[in-house]
Amino acid sequence: MQLQVGIGLLLTCAIRFLLECGMDWKNIIEEIQAAGFSQTEIADYVGKSQAWVSAIAQGKVADVRYSDGAKLLSMRAMPPARHAA
Repeated sequence: MQLQVGIGLLLTCAIRFLLECGMDWKNIIEEIQAAGFSQTEIADYVGKSQAWVSAIAQGKVADVRYSDGAKLLSMRAMPPARHAA
């Protein structure tokens, strides 16, 4: 149990460090889209509007909330989207 708490705390600290060091959110959105996710899918996952995702993709938003950034980073780590043809 203590090991799980330690690992969770370590991951939380690592994400917080990355977010506070300034992430290139535009590039992260591009990477998520390159994996096959649409802006609408990204928005739904994060709980934001497609316009919010579009603004980041255009470089109009450079700073995001911790919780939103953590969701974007976790989505970037997901396997590529598989869409039925």
